[in-house]
Parts: sequence; C-alpha cells; structure tokens
Amino acid sequence: MTTSVAVSWIESAISVAVVAGASAVGAAPANGARAPIAAASQSLQHVSRRIPAPLAGHPGNVFMEGETVRIPVPAALRDKTRFRRVTDERGEEVAQAAAVANSARPVTEVVLGRLPLGWYRIEFLDAARRTVGWTSAAVLHRLGVPVPQDSPVCVDSATAWFAARYRPEEERAREVFATLAALAGANWIRDRLSWGEIETGPDKYAAPTRYDSSARLATEHGLKTLQVFHSTPGWAVDKALDGERGGRRFPRDLRVLYRFCRTLAVRFKGRVFAWEPWNEANIGGFGGHPINEMCSLQKAAYLGFKAGDPRVTVCWNVFAGGGNDLQTEGVLENEAWPYFETYNIHSYSAPGAYRDQFANARQAACGRPLWISECGIRLPTRSAPPWGDMTPADELRQAEFIARSVASSLYAGVDRHFFFILGNYIEHDVQFGLLRHDFTPRPGYCALAAVGRFLAGAECRGQLPLEGKPETRAIVFRARPDGRRQDVVIAWAARATEWSLPGKARIDGMFDYLGRPRPATTGSLRVGPRPVFILLPPGETDDWPLEPPPNKAPARPGTPTPIVLQTQMPLSAVRLNIQGFQAPVGKAFDVPVDVYNFSDAAVHGVLAVDKAPPGWKLDFAPASVGLDPMGRVRITVRIDLEKGGRAALFGAWVQLRGDFGKAGRPVLAFRLAADPAAIEPTSAHVVASGDRSGAWADNIVGGARMQHGPAPGGGVRFDMRFADSDPWAYPRLDLDAADRPPADYDGLRLTVQLLEGSGAVRVQFIEDNGASYITDLSVKSDVRTPQIAVALFRNAHWGSWSKPDVNRRLDLDRVRTILVGINSKRNSTVRMVVRDLAWVKY
Repeated sequence: MTTSVAVSWIESAISVAVVAGASAVGAAPANGARAPIAAASQSLQHVSRRIPAPLAGHPGNVFMEGETVRIPVPAALRDKTRFRRVTDERGEEVAQAAAVANSARPVTEVVLGRLPLGWYRIEFLDAARRTVGWTSAAVLHRLGVPVPQDSPVCVDSATAWFAARYRPEEERAREVFATLAALAGANWIRDRLSWGEIETGPDKYAAPTRYDSSARLATEHGLKTLQVFHSTPGWAVDKALDGERGGRRFPRDLRVLYRFCRTLAVRFKGRVFAWEPWNEANIGGFGGHPINEMCSLQKAAYLGFKAGDPRVTVCWNVFAGGGNDLQTEGVLENEAWPYFETYNIHSYSAPGAYRDQFANARQAACGRPLWISECGIRLPTRSAPPWGDMTPADELRQAEFIARSVASSLYAGVDRHFFFILGNYIEHDVQFGLLRHDFTPRPGYCALAAVGRFLAGAECRGQLPLEGKPETRAIVFRARPDGRRQDVVIAWAARATEWSLPGKARIDGMFDYLGRPRPATTGSLRVGPRPVFILLPPGETDDWPLEPPPNKAPARPGTPTPIVLQTQMPLSAVRLNIQGFQAPVGKAFDVPVDVYNFSDAAVHGVLAVDKAPPGWKLDFAPASVGLDPMGRVRITVRIDLEKGGRAALFGAWVQLRGDFGKAGRPVLAFRLAADPAAIEPTSAHVVASGDRSGAWADNIVGGARMQHGPAPGGGVRFDMRFADSDPWAYPRLDLDAADRPPADYDGLRLTVQLLEGSGAVRVQFIEDNGASYITDLSVKSDVRTPQIAVALFRNAHWGSWSKPDVNRRLDLDRVRTILVGINSKRNSTVRMVVRDLAWVKY
C-alpha cells in the first residue's frame, strides 16, 4: 500500500473526532501412543526475525532516532492550523510554538526535524494560537539486533479483533499492529479467535479469515503468536445442562473440542506457536468452571493440538488471577501437569502483590514455565468513544507502571510477560491501551519499548534489599540490550528518595522509564515512581547481597494418556467458592462421568474410586470400560453424603482412577459439598448490630445511588440504583468488640432476600490492616423469598483491590468489619434485605 493511502487512512480516523480544543487525533496418536512430556525449552520456539523498521508513512507517528519527524495534519484542521506546539509527557515545551504556514494555504503536515528519543504531544494552533486539536508521536531507539527468541517482554494485541474497527483498511491495520509491536521489542503477541467464525458447523471450516491474515502478518514481522479462544459455537451447546449460558461454557462433548484443536494446529502450523485453549474459565463471564472441568478440557485440548502439530506449545487454559488454593489442589489431584507446557495466569493487581499472588501458580505449574498473558492497569477514560483518552496524569501512571510491572512479575517467577493491551481498548469506561484510536502512541508505548530493549533476553537474578527503604525496589537482571550482555537494575520508589548501589559499582549507562539517557553517577541515586534502568558490566552484580526470586515447584514427570474422564454435572450445581458441585444431604445422587478414547486404537480398562472422604457412601464397584477409537462411554457414580459432617460442609475430593494398560492410568478428581445452610451448626454467636439500620453505612460505586433503612419484619433493607459504572455495592458494618467472630468458629450465617434485581451476592471480611477476604454466597438471583446462606471463612480469599496482608491468611481475631453486598448489572435497581447475622460453628 502506498504512503499516500496510509496517510489518508490515518487522517480518516482522526478527522471524525476532531473538535476545537479536543483530541484530534488432524490425526490422533497411533495405537494410543503417548507423546513424552515436552521440556521447558519447548516454549523457546524460533521465528525468522530481523531488526524491525517502521512502515512507509510512519502510521501511528512512530519514528526511529535520526529520522525526520513529519506529522500529518488531520484534514479537518488543515485550514485552521497556523502554528504548532510540541511538549513532552510532562507538558513541558520541547520547542517554542512555531509558525507552520505563511499564507492561507492548507497545511498538510508539520515537520519537526530530528527529535531525540521520547514521547511528544503535538498541538495544532490557529492564527490566534488557540489549540484546535492535537496528536502524539514517539521516537524510539533503533534496536541493535533482532529481539532475542527468549526475551520475556511480550504484548497482548488482539490484532484480529481490533483491526476489524478499521474497515475497509483492516488488512493494513493488522500490519500496523504487528509493526508497532515489533518496534516495541515484543517477542510474542497474544491474539483472539472466535471458534464459531472458524468452524461454522460440525467439521465445516471457513476459508482463510482475519485470524489467518493476522497470524501470517505477525510471523512476517518476526513475532510469535499466542492464540486463545473462549466461546462455544451454538451448534455445539448443550442447553439442557448449560441453559442460555452455554455459549460461554466448554462444549460438553470433548471430542468436538479435540477435533477443533487438532484442525487449528494443522491450519496455523508455523504461524501460531502457542495456544491457550480457553480464557479465564474460572470466572462467570467465561463459563464459571470448577477446576475439574478445566482439567478435563485441558487434557482433551492438549491431545488435539499435539495430534495436529507435535511441536506447537500448549498452554494452560489461563486463569483470571493466579489461582487459589483449591484450584492448585485440583491441578495436582487431577494430575494435569503432563497436559500443559506453560502455566498461564492473568493479573491486574499492584506489582508489589505479584510475589504472593503468584505463589499458587508457581506450585501448580509443576516446574513448567509460568506465563502471565494479560497484565495491565485500569485507568478511567476522560473522552467519549472511540477515543477514550485518559488524562495526562493517568497516561503517566500507565507509563510508570509498565517497567515496575514487568520487573516485579519476572522476580515473582514469570517467564513471559504480556502487557495488556497494545491497541486502544475501552472496557466499562476504563482505558487499557498503549495506542490511541488512530494508532498514535501514549507514553506507555515508549515505556514498553524501553522494557523491550533493556530486558531483551532477561533472566531475573534477584532483588536488592534496601534497609530502611521498604517502598523502594531495585530488581536485578542479566540481559542482552542491543545484543550486549549486561547486568540491568530497574529501580523505583513510591516517593522520591536517595540510595546508592553496593560497593563501587561501575555503571555503563542510565536511562529513564521511557528509555531516554540520563547522566550516570556512581554516588547517591535519586529514584521515584518513574523507574530507572541502570546498565552495568556483566557480572558486576555477582557479589551483591540479592534476595533471589522465590523457588518454583520442582518439575513433575508425567506422560499424557489418550483416555480422558469428564464429569457431566449441570451448571446449576456448580459452586465456584468450593471449586466443585453442590450436593444434597441425606439422600443419594448421581454424578455422570464420560470416558473418552482420543486415540486410533480400541482400548479396554477398568475404573475405580481411588479416594473419597470417610463416611461418604459411594455405590461404584470397579467398572469395566471398552472404547473404540474416538469413542465415548458414560458411567454413573452414586454418592450419599449421609448426614453431612465437616467434609460435606467444606467440600472434599472424590478421585477416580482408570487402568487401561499401555494406554495409561487416567485420573479424574472433583469436589462435592453440601449447602452450608442445610447443615445445622453446633453453636451460634449472634451479631447484635446486624439488624440495626444505624450500624450500617452505605458503600457503593461512584455514580450510583444507595440508601438503607429498617426492613419490615426485621433486618435492614438496602436500595441501590446503578448507572454506567461498575455495578457494585457493599454496605459496611463496623463491629464492636462484642460482635467480632470467636476464634474457633467456621463462618457467618445470615438471611438474604433479593426483592428486586440480580447479581452475585458476596461477603467480605475486613481485617484491621485493611486486607479484605471475600467469598460468594449461594444466593439465587431469581428467588424472591428469604434465603439462608453461610459465608465460610475457609472459602474466603484475599481481594487484590485491598491492602496487602503479610501472612496471606484471614485472621478472625483481626476482623473488624463485614461487607455484605452484590455485584449486579449496569443501569439496574437492586433492593435487598439482610438480617439474622450470626457467627456459626459446626
């Protein structure tokens, strides 16, 4: 595509939004054979790579050092622009406002000459020197060598989806995304794929699509693609078990998934190098699956991908968050580790929380590489879509966050870090993107490019302990910026402070958070919220007293089996707070289990119960199972929890194991628990203030309205009216000494009545240090009568939005506040009654 077309394409995106003073701008394994587990080096795949260069016309106004910076003026501003002003990210003028026209002729571009490395805001001024619009530009360091194949710096780009906004120029948009990711020093990008758009009907596949184009262009620009999908096409949905939410959930027939994954691996071989076979299935928006269902999906997907391309990397179907204790147990109980080669998680927490937050992931990874395939910062928008620009102050916050986030995650054990997200992306009035709507950069894009340069091929060595400076961090790496081996220190502080490197460290260079050089000094260094990069000769930090990164779990050996087991419980029985299914007390019930044979040979074996809690009755004698190639057989396990007990209250594992000879010993472990409200506590301690309206305080998201008062019949009624903001409301009850929980109790029992509205009702327990522990209540949104519910302390997990907690554990003697609230729907009304609060012991 010619330069003139590229410029006009950018202009068309800009001109629509310009207003005065506003932003202008496959086969199965033979004979049931089981492939040996891939080594960690499997993730080190190679793609042909050269030093990246901008596209013709510099879409996005991204230039290399030494190039003449030419900025196209939006068509709507050409008759108005007479002067221009250039500032940096802090609003400081880089050059005085200068004339760009001496006559009435339209101005098509402004020429800024050769600018030093950095980010720039270019304001277009009229004859009276009033701002009539603005755009941005970046000048980046030209990489000295191609990005190393093992570099940890990656970016989520969602190229295939985002480029569709720029029709009919979406092919060009895909190439721009690829180029800008490569210029920022990214090793991998992450994309998105819609299953139903590829497989339009059973075994019916579309001709080349935007996903094929996106993967091809990424590869041509030297990028490795991690691809993910997270929806089931309508033709594969089981409405009997999953209702209207079936499209968000896994397909019930795992053979459908297996065939799809096998086909994807063949179709995208050499262009997509790694796959996440679902996105955030552990939360309701993407299916709300308990861990046993995630493990069964993982096994079938792994076998399918490997049948299509044995060399492709199969990732864990990524968690929202780092995974909790029960999810980690589930990965181990289900012996899922032979079926993933990287363990993938997401985080939107503060960087200081990563080490603790990723502890479970380091354990569940079982020695495999840990990837964080989404990691970003939520910042509010201040202009209407499609621009959704942030304030200049928030743009700085995003830029400051990036190096802190990448450095902290690598120290916490992460091997590949994908920043979320490259393109302009607005979600619920929150902006995540490094680029603006017309591809022009925010300062954060330059910050990512600095990290991509200085942490190229980086390996974290540890953290430098800074005595007396708890809010200052210095993380040390061995890396290869521009192909040269260096020790690299990334340092920052919550507020400006002075500190010095150990000994008489030799410094090769210092750079700020956008990659700009700054004077190097061997004496006292001044650091603040904006990270600095300090480059030293290789080995210079060998004698430093570093705190090493936390230990990862040892590698677990294992071999996949083509026999996969899967529960078939209805969605209505799923309880995510116990990572399992709710079961009745005092009567037997059935758990259907499907057995699959993902091989091309008939197999025969036996299934038996390997583990179950004492006192539970399981009517399941060893069952003989014969399976044809790609066959499926259903068996039923009958279970009776009898009268309940603590195992039924808190939930427990039932584990099945098969023996299929050479085909392997498949495992399925799932959790069952009773509704706590169905089990009578042995003692209770009434929270006297819980029924007093005056003891509660309103607590609702900004922009929404809330009021409360006494409810007829007792308790407190809360009326909430939500707007367009995130719809949460958590009324607050501060506890006096008499109402605090006894140390040996199990939970909080209460009655909740939803008079109007719907959502997830939850309880938060707040410790005196500000740490919050949250758990779901089994309150049904469609029931208008009072419902008894129990919030068990054991099921409460730390909320990443709250203050950090040193021991990462809910301490009852420190609980000072209760929040009982709801996460509802935007622009909805909720009326809820809460009463009869009591601490209970079983």
